[in-house]
Amino acid sequence: MRPETQRVFVVSQPNRLALAFRKHRHLAHVYRAELFEKTKLRLPIRLHDTFVTVHLAHGKSETWIADRTGHKSSQMINTYRRQARTWVELGIDELASLDAIVPELASSATRADTARASTAQVA
Repeated sequence: MRPETQRVFVVSQPNRLALAFRKHRHLAHVYRAELFEKTKLRLPIRLHDTFVTVHLAHGKSETWIADRTGHKSSQMINTYRRQARTWVELGIDELASLDAIVPELASSATRADTARASTAQVA
């Protein structure tokens, strides 16, 4: 489990986050086009924006969010407050874990949990 103070989005080159995300979804064998297509009803996944919006809507502090995203100012985080208010008004709950709702990731998480359990039993 990730420590509470560890950043969620960690890349060596923040301006290359999209490239890192595509690489990691490839490594996780997530290829379903509908997760990444842009249509009138769907935009490509923007995890960073969603992370900030959801956690503001559910009462996390600016400090808590900045510690995990690398935002440097309240002004940067405030750009998400309008979306967060809409989230609250619509009564939308927090998001489910991606490994619970994306089948390709769920199978990877199960394999990782099994490997960790096997290692723990040996020790």
